[in-house]
Amino acid sequence: MRTKEDIKRDVTESLYWDTRVDASEVTVEVKDGTVVLGGSVPTYRARYAAEEDARVIRDVKEVRNDIVVRYPTTVTVPTDDEIRDDIRNSLILDPDIDDTDIAVAVDGGWVTLRGSVPTLWQKDLVEDVVLVSRGVLGADNELAVVPTKAAVDQAIADDIVAEFERRFIVDPNDIDVTVADGRVTLDGVVPDWRTRNAVYYAARYTLGVIDVVDNLVVGPL
Repeated sequence: MRTKEDIKRDVTESLYWDTRVDASEVTVEVKDGTVVLGGSVPTYRARYAAEEDARVIRDVKEVRNDIVVRYPTTVTVPTDDEIRDDIRNSLILDPDIDDTDIAVAVDGGWVTLRGSVPTLWQKDLVEDVVLVSRGVLGADNELAVVPTKAAVDQAIADDIVAEFERRFIVDPNDIDVTVADGRVTLDGVVPDWRTRNAVYYAARYTLGVIDVVDNLVVGPL
């Protein structure tokens, strides 16, 4: 049986291993399988990466990310208008993103995305642009997903289950997939975060999906 000290050690070592993260000012606490990340990192991307690293550690059930972004004093932090313009330009240059219906607002380094995109993966892609933009302290992705083609809920569920089988991610009988008006709900138990992420993204990338509610539990099968 792994102790909270074992989990804390593995999370900490993973953070120091990851070259995307300056972990020197990051704190790690563990309680009942929940990892709490605190302290500070120099970029928003590093904050996001730290959470990713913690989630895939064995026996981690949940992650609370309380890390704040503090840019080094040697870095000239751009103004809100400069951050917004940088993000807008990046969206325009990305051939996979239709920025026609995307609005970007920045207040004190915090980015808010509003408008719509045709697929859920494009919503994620827009947020990836924000992740690598200098000066960003955090973001709220309020983009709505408005599919360009109508999809029947049962067809969406069938496509998701078929993807489980193709990837051999998990026994489809262990996961309940329900779809209502394009919103997918996942219920069931998975053995680890890697499997949970694989199941989640298999649903998220399926045509017609506008949102995914992840009720999956990490634990013994």
